[in-house]
Parts: sequence; structure tokens; C-alpha cells
Amino acid sequence: MVSAATLFAMKDGFAKYLGGIYPVMQLLWVQYSLLLLIVLPTIVVRHGWRSLWPSHIIPQIARGMMSMLAAGLFYIAITEIPLADATALIFISPVVVTALSPFLLHENVGIRRWLAVIVGFIGIIFIVQPGFQEFRLGTLASLGAGVIWAFFQIITRSLAQQEIPLVTVLYTALIGAATMNILLPFYWVTPVLSDGVMLLLMAGFASVGQALLIYAFVAAPAVVVAPFVYVTIIVATATGYIAFGDLPGLMTWVGIAVIIASGIYIALREAKVKKPN
Repeated sequence: MVSAATLFAMKDGFAKYLGGIYPVMQLLWVQYSLLLLIVLPTIVVRHGWRSLWPSHIIPQIARGMMSMLAAGLFYIAITEIPLADATALIFISPVVVTALSPFLLHENVGIRRWLAVIVGFIGIIFIVQPGFQEFRLGTLASLGAGVIWAFFQIITRSLAQQEIPLVTVLYTALIGAATMNILLPFYWVTPVLSDGVMLLLMAGFASVGQALLIYAFVAAPAVVVAPFVYVTIIVATATGYIAFGDLPGLMTWVGIAVIIASGIYIALREAKVKKPN
């Protein structure tokens, strides 16, 4: 999980740089197309051609659309605001999942987790600082990405016990790649060689990160590995400072700490509540 989180943050660093040169849709096309080329033969070799048709096609399509929209909004965000700020804001998703789970997943959320939800939203306020700084498009895009990512996670939870994990990843890649391919003639910008290498590195980091993410949840219980996803914020902060000279202010640091603490508490509390007697 630490390796996956590190690769995701480094991938976002490439996306921030390339997003200032190439359309966001082109970044998505490269990312999803490479992931599709890697995952498709892997599934065929391990599970056979019959496994390619999922048991629940509509949720798979919805999940793929959510992934594409969240990634697109996040890439827009990181071209507008510092990488650390955008990464922290998207981590509102576990808080949103918890807030929505009684209504969409029919899960019981106790008072402790509701308090953690409130604390998580307070962390967002520290980062956004409404009324104290100009509300930028990137902030709105990152928050939108976090909310959409929450719905993505909710669908993922419902599919987790019903589908082969790699098949779910395959359909996420397929929906993204197919959509971006249809629109390709309208946004394509031919990259120079050095940028082409960075595009491939970005997509490669995303693909390997996905594989490591899946393996992390196979190798250990979610309660053990999930908190380590917040390493993404640490690496994103370092990447933003080294590559772009962006360093979060004091209030942003407080907000990041609050969001991380809230997310980890929710993960630990959920594991304790669901633990069989």
C-alpha cells in the first residue's frame, strides 16, 4: 500500500506538469489505455475468456464512469492549485462514504463515526478557508472529485464480494479508454518525445499502483493496509515542493492532519464494528 500510494502521488506529479501542456482527456486516454493493455491479457491468462463478462454489468459501467469523472476533475484541480491541497481535498471521500453508507449501503453508523465525519468536514474548511482566500476552480474540482470518488468506493464495496477484482479493474480501464478513444480526434495534441516518455511513465505508475493496491488488500485485512493510503498526501506534498515549489501553509497543514486523523479513525472504527464476535 505504501508503494501504491507513492506511485499514485508521483503519477499525479507528472499529470500536474503535463496538464499544463496537454488536454486532460489526453492524459486520461493514455492512463486508461495502458491499464487496459496490461489488465486484459492478465485476466485471460489467469481466469480465461469467460471471466471477461461480469456478473453485474451496469454497476461496472457506473464504476468506470465515476472513476473517469473523478480522475478528470482531479487532473483539472492539480493544474490550478498545489498538489498537496488537491490530494488532501480528494481524501474527503472516506468521510462522504461514511456519511452516505446508512442511505446507500444500509449500514449502521454510530455516533463516534458521525463525529469523525463532522471532524473530517472541519478539516476541509481549514484547507479551503472560505472567506479568507479566493475560492478557486481547482478547489471546487478537487472537492467534486472527492465526492464522485466516494460514490466510486460505494459501488466498489457492493461489487467486492461479487466479482473478480481484476475484472472490476478491467471494466474501469475499458470504460475510460473507450470513452477517450471516441473523443480522441477532438482533443489530440501530438507530444514531443520527452513528454511522450513522461506520459508513459505517468500511465505506468498508475497501472503498477493499481496492481499493488489490489495485492495489498489480498495480502492483509483492510484495517491493516487502508490507513497507509494517506502516504499519498505526504509524497504529494514532497513532490509539489521539489518539482513546483509549492508548500502548504499552516492552516492547510492543520486541515490535512485533521482529514488524515478522521479517515484513519473511520477505517479503524468500521473494522471494529464489523469484526465478528
